[in-house]
Amino acid sequence: MTCRVCQQDCAALDVTRFVDDDLLWLWAAVADAGDRRGDIHMVEGFITVTAPASAEERSAGQSLTGNTPLKAHARRRVDLAHLTRKLSTTAPGITPGMVAAHATRRTLGARVRARAQRDVTRSQMRQAVVDGVASLPPHVACHLDAEGVWEHLRRNKWAGSLERLPDWRALMGSVFAILAELPSGNVRRDRRFISAALGSPHALDEGMRTASLAQAVLVGGGWVPAGLAYRDAWEYVGVHSDDVIGGVSCLGVLPAGWSIPAGSLVTIPPRELVRAPSWGGPRAAGQLVFVTENPSILTAAADRYVEGDSPVICINGTPSSRELGALALLPVAGWRVAVRADFDQAGLRHVRDMLAAIAGAVPWRMGADDYMRSLTLAGADPLAALNRVVGETPWDPALAVEMRNRRQAAYEEVLVDDLMADISAGRVH
Repeated sequence: MTCRVCQQDCAALDVTRFVDDDLLWLWAAVADAGDRRGDIHMVEGFITVTAPASAEERSAGQSLTGNTPLKAHARRRVDLAHLTRKLSTTAPGITPGMVAAHATRRTLGARVRARAQRDVTRSQMRQAVVDGVASLPPHVACHLDAEGVWEHLRRNKWAGSLERLPDWRALMGSVFAILAELPSGNVRRDRRFISAALGSPHALDEGMRTASLAQAVLVGGGWVPAGLAYRDAWEYVGVHSDDVIGGVSCLGVLPAGWSIPAGSLVTIPPRELVRAPSWGGPRAAGQLVFVTENPSILTAAADRYVEGDSPVICINGTPSSRELGALALLPVAGWRVAVRADFDQAGLRHVRDMLAAIAGAVPWRMGADDYMRSLTLAGADPLAALNRVVGETPWDPALAVEMRNRRQAAYEEVLVDDLMADISAGRVH
């Protein structure tokens, strides 16, 4: 029967006779070497030990380590074959590793074997990724680089999380089953149909392990850009999420035909943005509507709203393709559009996307000077460090240069007074 401590059959052997306090220094050295080697037996090769200061301890170990007297703190090279023979003379079948494990109360080489098992498991995971990508329909597989997927999972700690799951193969299988259901070309699918194909209506819910891992595969494979919000990542590959949550929040501007009390806020979900054919027009052609990333700016505008203030739209974070499409209709209705977001990686991406989608849109206090003013007002903020690559800012190349040099984010809220003044004046700074 295998012992849980030494991982050997020691039941019939009197191991405890060698587990003596005066010999603990020797067995600790054997155990340390066994840990490094991943060897539970320790019957071959050599180890180097340092003799203890205690004469009693040196005397107890002298015959086991060699026949010459040991000097305090002296180093000695011990032949494990000799040590094994000495033990076997008294108790045939006993090994140095067996005694060392019981003396130190730990299994030798557990960490080495765990690392070896981890390497085996990760090799199997990598192959599962390669096989999974190869099994996908051509219209999906052509977008994914299997080695890129594996490297992304490994670098972003997915591999470590997966190897601790006894059912990682089943999870990986579910992920590739999800990806196999992705639509081709310009076809769009509701995520509920994909979830139903797996027998779980919530398989693609945000926060579900299957959905998160599937998104990681899409990013690592090079299909979906890194940094997209959950809904936007799935929109990118043609999968619609629920269309009743999210959207844009508006103050002073509404879809054509809508009516609410002046100064009231309304959030228009994606479902209604798609259905609304157009926006209501401005009081005068070319009037500005200000678009902001953060609800706090919209709230401040609503708190200070007076008749005649310019309208404000909040994109509530990352705008989806449907939200960008709705914003693109503002100039058609006669509005001029000014856009802004936080001075961080995501904010710059939002501004780039909005400027590209909305004809004639202009940046709103998104220049290098505005960034430097924001830093001055905000002061040092260790939580606002920029730890990732800053994207380009084609509307003001100097902004990207300053952000890379300063490596500090700045948020919209620090400019709230300036922004409110712009909204009241109806002009872009």
